Amino acid sequence: MKNTLVQKSRTILGSAMLAAMIATIVVALFPVINTMERWSEDLRIAYLLPPEDQHPDIMMLMINEDTLSAFPYRSPVDRALLANTVRLLGTMGVRAIVLDILFDQPTEPAKDAALARALDNLTIPYVAAYAGQAEGLNPAQIDYLDRFIPPPARGLANLLKDPFTNTARWIYPGKTSDDGVFIPGMVGAIAEKIGVATSRDTLDISWRGSPLDNKITTFRTFPIQFLENLPAPWLKDKIVFIGADLSITDRHRTPFAAHAGANASFSPGVLVHAHGLAQILENRPSYYLGPVATFGFVFIIGLLAVVTSLLTKSLVWRISLSGLLMLLYWAIGFLAFAQVKLLLPLIAPTIALLSAAWLMEVIFGRQARQQKKFIRRAFAKYMAPAVVKLLEDDPSRLSTKGEKREMTFLFTDIANFTSFTEKTEPEIMVAVLNDYLGQACSIAMDHDGMIDKIIGDALCVIFNAPVYQDNHAQRAVDCALAIDEFSINFIKKQAEQGIEFGITRIGVNTGLAIIGNFGGADRFDYTAHGDAINTAARLESVNKQLGTRICISETTKTLCHTTHFRNVGGLILKGKTKPVFVFEPVSEETTQSQQFKDYEKAYAMIEQDDPSVSAILQDLHSRYPDDPLVTYHAQRYNQGDQGAIITLSEK
Repeated sequence: MKNTLVQKSRTILGSAMLAAMIATIVVALFPVINTMERWSEDLRIAYLLPPEDQHPDIMMLMINEDTLSAFPYRSPVDRALLANTVRLLGTMGVRAIVLDILFDQPTEPAKDAALARALDNLTIPYVAAYAGQAEGLNPAQIDYLDRFIPPPARGLANLLKDPFTNTARWIYPGKTSDDGVFIPGMVGAIAEKIGVATSRDTLDISWRGSPLDNKITTFRTFPIQFLENLPAPWLKDKIVFIGADLSITDRHRTPFAAHAGANASFSPGVLVHAHGLAQILENRPSYYLGPVATFGFVFIIGLLAVVTSLLTKSLVWRISLSGLLMLLYWAIGFLAFAQVKLLLPLIAPTIALLSAAWLMEVIFGRQARQQKKFIRRAFAKYMAPAVVKLLEDDPSRLSTKGEKREMTFLFTDIANFTSFTEKTEPEIMVAVLNDYLGQACSIAMDHDGMIDKIIGDALCVIFNAPVYQDNHAQRAVDCALAIDEFSINFIKKQAEQGIEFGITRIGVNTGLAIIGNFGGADRFDYTAHGDAINTAARLESVNKQLGTRICISETTKTLCHTTHFRNVGGLILKGKTKPVFVFEPVSEETTQSQQFKDYEKAYAMIEQDDPSVSAILQDLHSRYPDDPLVTYHAQRYNQGDQGAIITLSEK
């Protein structure tokens, strides 16, 4: 007993560990899964990040379209403007200046010299954007930049982005140049200038929430051309970022893109740097768990999934409990960020949960798998022999490719089946239903129909697939008549044994649909999809309202040359706007009867909207009270519903 418990415990822990490893590897190796994990993080940042006041120490001076419209060229930015800005800031008591502008080429000599003098004369710290060959600059650009910006004032303007969504996520720490000199990233460079300690490790950006009023920016922001109009106290002791806020220049995706529209989802690079510096100034902790803690969470969820799988043998309950566990964890994940700004992984634990459930099914589900195998073997006789033969002769038919072709679809259903199941003992009900379905399927196969689906008491048969049949419509109608005849005899047989078995209602329709394997790469499910199938199912259902047993669409009727029909009417099925003209198949003997002739004559008057037809229908109803179509039309005319086009309110 003890050994069994130990072995089971090892299996549980081992399964949870394996599930956690699978989840971690899948997230790391598969870009789509990794992107889903990142998206779940971005969603919480964009929607749940609590609002915060504007940062008190950071101010933004932005170069916008109005700024550039005042100058004859857009790029590089007019350096006289920058020179005046730098000089003015130097007199307003700001704490430091960050220039997120790359000075990698000359412009107008006098303006270049003015900016260089303004920077040289600054008595406050400043950092300017720097880049090298790795960032795409050529030797001439690097040489100019090196002469314009002295080494102490350089900050690499790189943004660290994840490779799958190209979203800025980390503070760039910097790098060591070829000559062995470490060049910090822009955030680290300005932090060092103002005496704030920072790490050379890569840090996740812990974004600031926007103020409650979404019209107010996270940082106090003004167009650069308005600087002269700003009161000096507004800028005193502020770290001023200068950068571009242009529609097509230096814009980057951030996690806020999960909330913003397509145009608003890209932020200026200078704003990303400002978020990074704000994080350093506030010593704001990371929202993210480290790799060890992340794996721990994934393992715990996997373990809970394993334990949950052992609580019940019912597959439905196992799936339900696993789904509930997943929903609960996701709710905790969103709540944790909303309350304490902690980003728990969501996708990896979900994969671990699914993997753990699958492992439990593999390890402990042998008995259940054997039972499923038995069921599959028992119902294999409902597969069409034509499909099996086709696959044996040509395995390439297992392709997932489909084709559009004209087919005829036959649907059957048993009237009052629910009542039958409630009134009949389970053993008897199962035996009777299996007997019925077995014979009905045999009839369908005798007419070369393909058994597509058996859903409870309902049967769906496809003609003209997988092999072509020139007379598929006629085959389907002949099959419907044969099933109808069998159904009547079957009801009589059951009645002799005291069993009330409902009549079979049948709908047949011909039309275009797509036929092929819709089971994916690992499961073969040769079936059809299209509106023609839905129409056949609807025609089966309308028998209940009409009182008939078989309804055939006009598209099927026109292809049948050996069967006689009588008109039902143009039915506008629920959810449709155009009528489907429907017919009831009858025997040749019936067409010679006075009852048939009287009905067809009355129907012709219905089509012509003859006002006298109402009285005729009432007379026919008294003469042929057992005729369902006479009864139906007489009743609807009695209720004021006229004409051959009939709108059905029920499916």
